[in-house]
Amino acid sequence: MFAHTASISASSLPWAVSPSAPPPAPGPPPDGAAEKPAQPETHRRRGARVLLLVASGVYMVVTPRDDAGSEAARPVGQTQPTQETQPGWQTIADARVARDAVAATEADGTIWVFGGLGEGGRVSGRHEGYDPAIDSWKSGEPLPVPVQHAMAVTWQGTPVVLGGWRTEGANTKVATDRVWRVVNSRWAELPPLLQPRAAASAAVVGERIIVTGGVDASGKVLDTTEIFDGTGWRLGAAMPTPRQMSAAASDDRLVYVVGGTTGSADLATVEAYDPAADTWTDLPHFRSRADCRGRER
Repeated sequence: MFAHTASISASSLPWAVSPSAPPPAPGPPPDGAAEKPAQPETHRRRGARVLLLVASGVYMVVTPRDDAGSEAARPVGQTQPTQETQPGWQTIADARVARDAVAATEADGTIWVFGGLGEGGRVSGRHEGYDPAIDSWKSGEPLPVPVQHAMAVTWQGTPVVLGGWRTEGANTKVATDRVWRVVNSRWAELPPLLQPRAAASAAVVGERIIVTGGVDASGKVLDTTEIFDGTGWRLGAAMPTPRQMSAAASDDRLVYVVGGTTGSADLATVEAYDPAADTWTDLPHFRSRADCRGRER
């Protein structure tokens, strides 16, 4: 059962490497047409839709496939399909350690995974990155404070980890307000959140980090919204539906908050926040209620 999933911006990710044949060479230009200069070949194909699925240390990606189920490359001279290719699942290299309740974000072609719960339910400070181009994992400096159900975004090109639950004593989890950023492969602390929170939603719009919802230090499910402008945090308009463990994404204009749970009921609601206007908009709901633990009903 999934404890947490994280969505990655599709526009910023490379294609996952697959054993398909290289793309066909372009044919000669029509008579009278100027020949375009050749574009350099790279092993990172642009424009793919990629989804990272984290399930007890097993990682998979979705890559476009053609109608026959093979990868999207076709023999030279074969007509390309006019309809959109369908996605297919592909197993990739497993993580070095099984974890759930992680935070994840993509930066510079690497999918970074932070913290979570490891063996025996212990809170982890692990910091690892997956490079889809070479199907390989690498390690980064451990988190200064191990956390689970933290939030992660990429801000100004580098990962930022926000909040989460840390361990206090033997079995007590406590929400934290601390915010950390990777600078030159080391952790640097940013101004803390206005209140401790875990299992919240976070995304970036322009130069601003938006954090909303989650659970505070007392266990209350939150509707509050915080905005970081590079110097400090301020409050934004409250989210209409208090929620935790929801998914979030940004189109660089709005932040979309999807699903989650109130703590007693799963949610089908979808809401969008406009930081320029400081307003929320209710959007069409899911057909079924779901939260980030992978349950659906």
